[in-house]
Amino acid sequence: MDALNIQNQIPISCKIIPVGSFSLHTMIKPDLDFVIKVSDGKHVKLAISALHRFFKKDNKFFNISIEDRPSLAGKSIHAQYKSKSNWKFDILVSTNNLKKYYELKNLIDKKMTPDKKRIILNLKYYFYMKRLYVPALSMHIYDAVLKKNIKNTREFISYLESIGVKRSDFIIQKGLFLN
Repeated sequence: MDALNIQNQIPISCKIIPVGSFSLHTMIKPDLDFVIKVSDGKHVKLAISALHRFFKKDNKFFNISIEDRPSLAGKSIHAQYKSKSNWKFDILVSTNNLKKYYELKNLIDKKMTPDKKRIILNLKYYFYMKRLYVPALSMHIYDAVLKKNIKNTREFISYLESIGVKRSDFIIQKGLFLN
């Protein structure tokens, strides 16, 4: 993120926090997730506008999209960066305190073992290679492995069904990246 000089693109005081698989050491694809924490709702729009202008002016970025994230009190901007590895950036601009993320990070810090990390990576890789996605897939994987001791794909699919996620809910992704 420092290489992109994002902090200097935003005309307000904010804090940039790495989240997602990179910060949890379970990354399987070139996809970086960040939260830009701002103090109030009007700053969300300012930050998103500044980031959108920044991504648009650099012709190395493509697939730029913005979406509302009401449950996280903010908007997110997504952009892919043209390079040999086609990095994807997901940036949420929010006033939220990220309580759920920090709870997950604490759970991972307490319960992660080499075997559990291997299972998590295997599940993430399986769904990535099959191009199958369901909202909050990674969160479901962490919960299943760390809280329910799920060990393989068959058990994980049964777990998803037990929490109300049906096979028909899965989306087949067309692009290179899954969210």
